[in-house]
Amino acid sequence: TLPGGSRGRFYPEVSGVAQSVNFYALRGMVPQDGLATICLGLGKTVVDGGSCFKFSPKRPGACYYFSNHEFYRNSQQHFYALNLDADCDLTTNEACTLEQYTLSDAEDDHTLHHVGAVLDARTGELRNFIPPRSSPTNGPHLLRLLNFSRLLHPVLGGLPLGPVLAKILARAEQGMGGDSVELEFALNLEARPAEVVLLQLRPMQDAQAGSLSLGVPSLDLPESACLARSSLALGHGCVDGLTDIVFVKRHAFDTLRTPDIAEEFAQFNQELGDQKVPYIAVGMGRWGTSEKNLGIPLQWGMICHARVLVETGRPDFLIEPSLGTHFMHNVMALRIPFLFVHPLHDTFDWAFLESLPRVTEREFVVHARAPVPIRVVVDGTRRQAAMIHDATVELKTTMSEFIESFQPPRRPKPRSMTVVGTRPSVTRPPSTPPRHPEG
Repeated sequence: TLPGGSRGRFYPEVSGVAQSVNFYALRGMVPQDGLATICLGLGKTVVDGGSCFKFSPKRPGACYYFSNHEFYRNSQQHFYALNLDADCDLTTNEACTLEQYTLSDAEDDHTLHHVGAVLDARTGELRNFIPPRSSPTNGPHLLRLLNFSRLLHPVLGGLPLGPVLAKILARAEQGMGGDSVELEFALNLEARPAEVVLLQLRPMQDAQAGSLSLGVPSLDLPESACLARSSLALGHGCVDGLTDIVFVKRHAFDTLRTPDIAEEFAQFNQELGDQKVPYIAVGMGRWGTSEKNLGIPLQWGMICHARVLVETGRPDFLIEPSLGTHFMHNVMALRIPFLFVHPLHDTFDWAFLESLPRVTEREFVVHARAPVPIRVVVDGTRRQAAMIHDATVELKTTMSEFIESFQPPRRPKPRSMTVVGTRPSVTRPPSTPPRHPEG
């Protein structure tokens, strides 16, 4: 039985999915730190790729956002629950009782205080409590959001969710013979003590042959074959068939004109989106930064049709990478490869890029088209990537073996037993492929 009270609607205080490998780990993390994605209410928000809260079970204090205001803009504002008073026929429509509610409804149900916080719009301060509506300190400037702080910081007196999930994932991997795993769970925070309810356990969707690095070719390639090489990349797998590249001119880049650069880029994004042409986006400094002198201050809608995102710089313009943090939710949900190419320590063949035929050129931004497709390969277990422009280079594994993890995610069919409770008994998938050494 799922947790959830009877308030005229039924929902757990927290639902989520935890994975033992995270291909979009922040700086200071490693992929093996894992990833948890949680939400208020039923897990449909997570499954549908809605706004959720993400954290690493082994490093729950690390934040995916640069500022509190950015955190608020990306925070969950609605949740799903079952309407217990709905008058409908479940035999003809099993989702007829499923409805969407607001955080105000959760506040009425007294569940928001378990998982919520407020942002003071006047000062930018984040406060880890929900003041009573009748309190004189309450007001419209206190914006409700979900940060699950009581679950991530035991000092606040809540359930230490990070260590609990880390231990469960480790035990689950052992039970799966070392394969990476994915876990669906829910929390009952009204129980004493709080309960972690395991709903389903399965191998990760991208896991094949017991190692997520299998299926990705070796990145031991000649420099002359690569448009770019990155020693700090997010994602996992291969994207093939990209011929269009939209890039910021390195010599024309001006930190005083970055809003103009963003507008030019948005025009190209709109044009290619209308033509349904995916492209590689190459920018100077951080994508989506709010500090205009550190990169390109655009919103996600101004770059949303890019299939691969690249951040780089110049020897005289060295900026700490954002690694997609400014729109990490979109990057992770769409599984977009994100490459940081250090202008001093990594490889970027500007001569090749600038020699490509130009479809359209504006003051700061160019749309170029390569005569042969660019192959983008990312090894998420090592956080390395290469953009290969030489079609004659033969990769050490065939294209049919690549993990298709950059395709928009589909809900996988369960491959193991559904489990309920905190001590699951799971079975190994019946058609587990033979084990191979990592390589």
